[in-house]
Amino acid sequence: MRRLLVKLLLASLTFTLGVTAQKLILANTPLMHVAASRTLALLIPTLLRPQPRLPPEKIDSPYEISSFIKENPKLDIQDLWQRLGIHDYTGPKHFEEGEFFTECYYCEVALFEYELDGEPGQEVILIISDILQESCRYLIFKPTNLTSGRWKLLGHIDHDYTRFRPLKDTCFSSSGKGWLVVQAPEVSGTGVWLEEARVFSVDPRGVKEVFTYPAEGHQADGPVYSPERNFTASIIGYEEHGGASSFEVEYTVAYSSCNRANKKMTLISRKQKAVYVRQSKSGRYKFDEAQSGLSRKEL
Repeated sequence: MRRLLVKLLLASLTFTLGVTAQKLILANTPLMHVAASRTLALLIPTLLRPQPRLPPEKIDSPYEISSFIKENPKLDIQDLWQRLGIHDYTGPKHFEEGEFFTECYYCEVALFEYELDGEPGQEVILIISDILQESCRYLIFKPTNLTSGRWKLLGHIDHDYTRFRPLKDTCFSSSGKGWLVVQAPEVSGTGVWLEEARVFSVDPRGVKEVFTYPAEGHQADGPVYSPERNFTASIIGYEEHGGASSFEVEYTVAYSSCNRANKKMTLISRKQKAVYVRQSKSGRYKFDEAQSGLSRKEL
């Protein structure tokens, strides 16, 4: 559905630009230039359409992919996904097979490195995003041979709601282990905003989402002077005990209001901790109400 809306928007823009250009040329030039205006109207859709310009040679290095997209921000990105063997969507919302991020109308890229799998050599994360399609894909690479420059794609992370704020990412490390944390918008509206953090483990077998938690939010659903709530959260600890393991997440919650001079004042501020537990090495971490001292609804 979103791809259809994007195409309708581009079609409408193309039609408007074409008609405007033709009117300007007709109003200011002789009839002999009418053919030029029609040519311009035909060229505009071509200029807006993504160009499938991937080279025939193999590209598997995150640095090569990043350089190519910087030079060619409009391309048929589906060709790249096929070459990398990516066929599934891993985001929190539903997409029909083959619908997510098939084209680059104007793609941007970013590169960073984290130590995530506990083995020699840092993982390289390549982020490819297109704000027009509200699409973003993280590609996690590992060098297989530093001398030959060969790379292995360990996995990918998708998100389809990047219109208002860019995704935030960081690495949490403890006990020689690392996890990739991607914070993304989930809910937005009048007086409400919510972002969730998705936590991923990375190892030679691949990339796996192990749990999510509310990471940042705002709520103000009353009159101007009614109290509003803001909270932020971050992982502050990781423990292993027996065959189980747990994450501790700290929340900072503040309630504020505006006085008659329209100056915001903090009414109450407090910190709370939430614990997420996994009983075995497989499966997801789950919120533990007993250890947290609060209910899920309070988060």
